[in-house]
Amino acid sequence: MCVRMTGETLVPDSISNPIRTGFHPDPSICRVGEDY
Repeated sequence: MCVRMTGETLVPDSISNPIRTGFHPDPSICRVGEDY
């Protein structure tokens, strides 16, 4: 992210979106039978 100083105010030049598109399940969740 780039930040530009304008007097005393910080003005972001761009904002990066941390949300990823698509289906990304949590790989740490494991199911064995009825147990997780």
